[in-house]
Amino acid sequence: MNKFIFENLDVYQKSIEFINEIFNVSEEFKPKHQSSLGDQLRRSSLSIANNIAEGIGRKYKKEKKQFLHTSVASAFECIPALKIALLQKEITEVKHDSLYQECYVISKMLTSLINSIDNFRE
Repeated sequence: MNKFIFENLDVYQKSIEFINEIFNVSEEFKPKHQSSLGDQLRRSSLSIANNIAEGIGRKYKKEKKQFLHTSVASAFECIPALKIALLQKEITEVKHDSLYQECYVISKMLTSLINSIDNFRE
């Protein structure tokens, strides 16, 4: 099966795993947190992969970087939501730490990808 270029990126694959985990975890949130906290976590995590895909699909380096920077910002956006999920006892400390670490790794991978964009051909 043919794949899009972005699907071969380790950071994209890792972000898909992260999104899947966020969706699984947020399904268990209490109803009062489903539409606020759960939805926010799902949207911000989805935005990571969506912006990787859209950025890699852009023609010019500046555009690629702009979307990848947005992807980093979306990863950062997950952090306060994860903290609130912990404080509201929607996730355990172990789960929080695991998801936090995954987010950290994704943001570092994205930063490396952004820095490597200058080596791409336009």
